[in-house]
Amino acid sequence: MLLSGGDALTLATDQIEDMLYRLAGISHLRYVRIDSRIPVVLPNRILDDDSLQAVFKAFASSGKQLHITTQFNHPRELTPTSIRSVKGTLQNCLFGDYRRVTSCSSKD
Repeated sequence: MLLSGGDALTLATDQIEDMLYRLAGISHLRYVRIDSRIPVVLPNRILDDDSLQAVFKAFASSGKQLHITTQFNHPRELTPTSIRSVKGTLQNCLFGDYRRVTSCSSKD
């Protein structure tokens, strides 16, 4: 399932948690993908919000996979903070990309 209609990571953490909790209850759903520019334009949203990381890990522990995709449109967007945001999230198994998927799942 792709969450679209805006950038879901701009929502409050408790809203994201509620949405992912409800999606985790759908038995035939295998993964959720969130496309977001937040790691690029507001990297501290990910770096400074431990509760958001906990929400992502809780969803993954439900046996579902969470894929977060992002894009950098210009080399100037590759700031030290945005790079740290992506690297930190990769270390927590939260990002996926279309060519090589790295996801957080209880099966990994």
